[in-house]
Amino acid sequence: MTPYLAGVGEETQGSFVGLVLKGLGLIGFAFVAAKWIVPTVLFQIARTRSRELFSLTVLVICFAVAFLTHSLGLSLALGAFLAGLIISETEFTWETLGNIIPFRHVFTSLFFVSIGMLLDVEFLISHPGTIVLVALSVMALKLVLASLTVSLLGFPLRTSIICGLTLCQVGEFSFVLFLTGAGMGLLEKQFYQLFLDVSVLTMAATPFAIAIAPKFGDWMVKLPFPSKLKRGFTKAISAGKRRRHRILRDHLIVVGFGL
Repeated sequence: MTPYLAGVGEETQGSFVGLVLKGLGLIGFAFVAAKWIVPTVLFQIARTRSRELFSLTVLVICFAVAFLTHSLGLSLALGAFLAGLIISETEFTWETLGNIIPFRHVFTSLFFVSIGMLLDVEFLISHPGTIVLVALSVMALKLVLASLTVSLLGFPLRTSIICGLTLCQVGEFSFVLFLTGAGMGLLEKQFYQLFLDVSVLTMAATPFAIAIAPKFGDWMVKLPFPSKLKRGFTKAISAGKRRRHRILRDHLIVVGFGL
């Protein structure tokens, strides 16, 4: 959508109707791939019992989906997100996660270090009030939205509050969106350092927010909210539990073999 907001969508992306059709086609592809294609491929690869081949296949799937979205005029980051979503819907999601955890730790460290290196300390010192105010506003807004979403899914208020505090920081996709908008001229350059400072501040505050989340959730439950909000939509959750119990009947549980 960003090129169309900047007025250059027709030149770079083609017609808006064409972009919508591409997006719908991509959603359809992700559904089909998650339902039938990728599970079948991973099942055949897993039968070889080769950990290396399994890891390479996962990487190929991720790069292939990212290349597909890029070739359609969408972002590589969106493709990587869709690839992860497709793989997470298969029965091999934990095996995949177990294989990529070392890579995830390395890439996450590089991400946070690189963001920290972009920070202008002089800008932070000269505009402390504005940065803190914007950071608190962002965290409060994301806390409310995330908590509301979890509550609408039927979970208790305490769970909603904990999830909201866990997700209240500026996320990775915000950087993708901000850089895209700045590159299209939708955002002025003076906002760049403000955005970076606010992002770093919210990320630095996240461990503390997670630490206080359970106690804050306990305190919120004591406030005079409606009892149904505190309990959550228990019927939906209990029905989900019953379905899971039926699925897990007569299964063998292996404990102590990684994820």
